[in-house]
Amino acid sequence: MKFSKSHRCYELMPTSAKLIILDKELKVTHAFDALTYNGIRSAPVWDSESCEYIGMLTVTDFIQILKQHHHSKDELNAVCSQKISEWRELLAEDLKPMVTISSVTNLYEAVQRLQQNNIHRLLVVDELTDEALYILTNRRIIHFVWYFFQIFHLSLPDFMNKSVKELGVGTFSDLTSIHETTSLLNVLSLLIERHLSVLPVLDANDCVVNIYGRFDVMNLVNNESYLNLNRTVEQELQSKRPGFEGLYSCRSSDSLSTVIDRIVRADVHRLIVVDDDKHLEGVISLSDVIRFLILHHDCEDVQPENVEDEIQF
Repeated sequence: MKFSKSHRCYELMPTSAKLIILDKELKVTHAFDALTYNGIRSAPVWDSESCEYIGMLTVTDFIQILKQHHHSKDELNAVCSQKISEWRELLAEDLKPMVTISSVTNLYEAVQRLQQNNIHRLLVVDELTDEALYILTNRRIIHFVWYFFQIFHLSLPDFMNKSVKELGVGTFSDLTSIHETTSLLNVLSLLIERHLSVLPVLDANDCVVNIYGRFDVMNLVNNESYLNLNRTVEQELQSKRPGFEGLYSCRSSDSLSTVIDRIVRADVHRLIVVDDDKHLEGVISLSDVIRFLILHHDCEDVQPENVEDEIQF
């Protein structure tokens, strides 16, 4: 039996973790304060009237609001003091449907839902009570798969020794990047319009020196610098960046196993592919790796005969 179809979502559930659930009548400012305080980037939204989860509040929602109302500080401040339910009305055309998954669903189907809905997280619920258990993310999936191989000393498939460029894992064409002098407003527009999570930042010599991602928008909320989106990326990156993963890179000649190991060890969501002169060649995200591993090359016959150890991460 293939690896991902022999493992269920409940196997990836953390032994201890916080699950923040936001009521739709909560003020947005308080909601983002809760996200920042707990070091998370999104949370399920609960409707007390219908007794159901109606969506996720994410950083993307805040970026959309900034784009719509950045021209007026008074209007922007007024919108930011609204309730989550009011924001959902403003963003109705851009909101994605709430996607949940049962804890007994296999890993293959979970990855399919992530890819088909173009999302990075799934709310896992109890199969009997529909009680929320945890958020399944691409990060948790790749850590589970990699630690499974390490713990049980399983042999890696031959293709894992091939280069990411040869396997076609990642994006190596039509790349989008920004310069240090790019304004925050232009950066936010690129993130939304091109459906990107992060943008490589280049210096005057077109060398990769940093990254700016949707996670950085939380910093705009914390220091209220969202009121001045004419600031440059360079100016913004000089401030503190809570939750910043750092800039991690690789070469297109690196093997897939090397890339995965680096992602897991550094606990990052992507690697920037550069050449010897630090020029941008590509981007490899968790979604790219998981799509290749689970949907295209699911590993057969990797299940140990007796699985007694518990994988904790």
